[in-house]
Amino acid sequence: MEEKVFCGNNDAFGGLELCFDDNIDLFYGLNYCINRRNQTPKVYNTKEQTPIIQDFYELFQEESNSDIERAVFEMGEFQNIAIAAMSAPAIDCPALRNYLKEKKAIKQCVIRDIQEKPGLDRIDFNSIKDFYGFNLSDKIIVYLSFFVSGGFGFLSGNKSIIVLGVKYDSEKDSYGVSGTLVCKLIHEFSHPYIKEIVLNHKLSLAENKDIPPKYYKENYLEEILVRVMEIIFSSKIFGEEYEKWATDEQLRAGFTVVPRILKLYYDNFKTINNITDFIHVLIKEKIIVEKS
Repeated sequence: MEEKVFCGNNDAFGGLELCFDDNIDLFYGLNYCINRRNQTPKVYNTKEQTPIIQDFYELFQEESNSDIERAVFEMGEFQNIAIAAMSAPAIDCPALRNYLKEKKAIKQCVIRDIQEKPGLDRIDFNSIKDFYGFNLSDKIIVYLSFFVSGGFGFLSGNKSIIVLGVKYDSEKDSYGVSGTLVCKLIHEFSHPYIKEIVLNHKLSLAENKDIPPKYYKENYLEEILVRVMEIIFSSKIFGEEYEKWATDEQLRAGFTVVPRILKLYYDNFKTINNITDFIHVLIKEKIIVEKS
């Protein structure tokens, strides 16, 4: 039942390979059903309004399927789940077969939505890597999943893997990628780079009044810096109007330190050539500190 369909390549999508992969997708669906039943949703939990996956919500509400449950738990946990799922076999049951049948007809709709997104051909991942000062990945693969409400990024060998959610728009009666595509790609691509930078420089956030959302307690500084870099690089594509909107969005989300960091970046723009220069500014202004 495995199906991996690449719907784009580097020439068409600015250095990306866009891919539907049933193993990864089904893994998230089954894992979500288990966690939903146990009332322990994880960071990749699903928006239930997505019609194509409604059948999955019945899988674990009426009766337990131990074979499916065991297979899911054998696939891996947390940040390794997507890597494990790449080689995991799909499980044959009616809800999965129905889902795959429906998904096949919807894929082209999602691809068209991606092709219509503005700015995709203007992302320069090489310049982003140059700013970070090192290269962790030679290829970027974007996996599209109907079971992910947002997105996340990680490394697999020399590949940057980005998993993005697909959502249903009831007004248009069609499916497309959730969120602002270009900005989300920059955000998720940046995560493993910023993580490496935070670890290598032994950075921590100075005293701050923000209360981290529960998903970011362990990597709050990483998330803050990723959001800052997302706005900086996306603004080069979408301009000042986007920058203002995105900055206001961070305030609404409770990331009050993000606008302060952005202001320091633009105030010191002429002296910041790379992330190391930027870190020195943030240390000098006592936004972040180096741990001894």
